[in-house]
Amino acid sequence: MSDLKLSENTFDLTPKNLEQAMQYSELIAGSNIVPKDFKNKPGDILIAIQMGNELGLKPLQSLQNIAVINGRPTMWGDSVIALVRGSSKCEWIKETFDSQNMTATCVAKRLGGDPETRTFSMDDATKAGLANKQGPWKQYPKRMLQLRARAFAVRDVFADVISGLAIREEVQDYQHKPIHRGPVERVVDPGVSATDNLLNRLAPEMAPTEPATPAPIPDDADDLCRAAHAIGDAQTSDELKTIANPLCQKLIGKEKDIARQMYIDKKNELNQEGVIET
Repeated sequence: MSDLKLSENTFDLTPKNLEQAMQYSELIAGSNIVPKDFKNKPGDILIAIQMGNELGLKPLQSLQNIAVINGRPTMWGDSVIALVRGSSKCEWIKETFDSQNMTATCVAKRLGGDPETRTFSMDDATKAGLANKQGPWKQYPKRMLQLRARAFAVRDVFADVISGLAIREEVQDYQHKPIHRGPVERVVDPGVSATDNLLNRLAPEMAPTEPATPAPIPDDADDLCRAAHAIGDAQTSDELKTIANPLCQKLIGKEKDIARQMYIDKKNELNQEGVIET
């Protein structure tokens, strides 16, 4: 942990680069501080830290407010509205609920824009196959309807504020069909540091288990993040080569190694072979 620098005036373990972020993820993955979804999952922790950094969150704030659901980073509904309300781009957000019609409404107004209204009713939930779903939809239907209306409004009006992140309560209701790829052998080289071993297997851990609607790439995203988005969004071999490969070429060192493995995995997923040209 010698590479993690502490401030002279304050105790701060915030990572300053990818190497430190990897060390930080390893350090806290086994602690009892992290939510159970991140326990012993340094790869997921790294994703959450990166996404939280783009939202202006400290690492531990990111772990409390970001969840990786089916391989996709998401934010909790309450943390999303807090982030939006704290933004200078938000003038106000109002939420109401019509108990008679079982309809939740969220009206959001962006600074300088017109109010936009989004609703979600029990009829909508029934059509989506959610109304009879065991768990929160059975126990707290009003709350779940509220969160759905909120998610639509926030994602439509303040997509830039939340960097295109999906809402956890919404993503966890998606119907996922797992893709069986066969057993994966994980090789740990005793002669390599724990950080390097984690880097070597980071890409498979980051890969989603099924296609998902791609989130917009933030304007201030770093080169590795842009390359990862391009690789994940590629639907054909040509897209992978013409769009993702040039972004990968900009990377150097371990970041390029990470992108290379992600590129190879995506290529194999498309049932073809290939690597990043050098």
